[in-house]
Amino acid sequence: MTAAGRAPMMRSLGQGGFVDRYVRLLFLAFFIASVVWRVVKGLQAGAAARPQRGIPASGGTPVPPAVAVAPGSPASDPLAGPDADPARLPATAAAVAVWLAGNILVWGALFGLPQLTDVPELWRLMAGVFANFFLVQLAKAAAAGVRRRANPAATGGSPFL
Repeated sequence: MTAAGRAPMMRSLGQGGFVDRYVRLLFLAFFIASVVWRVVKGLQAGAAARPQRGIPASGGTPVPPAVAVAPGSPASDPLAGPDADPARLPATAAAVAVWLAGNILVWGALFGLPQLTDVPELWRLMAGVFANFFLVQLAKAAAAGVRRRANPAATGGSPFL
């Protein structure tokens, strides 16, 4: 250590403030990019179609032949399957809106309130990440509520379920 309290190799970077900040920001950007890269690769690997191994189990019953569907019938619509949910888009939009609004409030409060300026940045970042765990659950609940309101027959017509 030198008299200035820094390691000798750090003297070549100047007095600290300007260059160190850019190096730290560069490492932070690299870390975030690598995390995003790994998440995307993991999602792609999880969504990849895997070849089926062996013969599929049929319980000893023969597989029914494919039934020809008349053109123009509802079953020939490639976008609407038997499990098509008409409330999927509004539910997803509600979930994204709740999550985004919650994040704006949380991060705005953590880094915008003058009362929290004395709290170290790392603690505020950790609090924001942990708040996101709750925001994701809240967004899921909002999406489920939109789906429930869009399809009241699934809940037996009860407005309380």
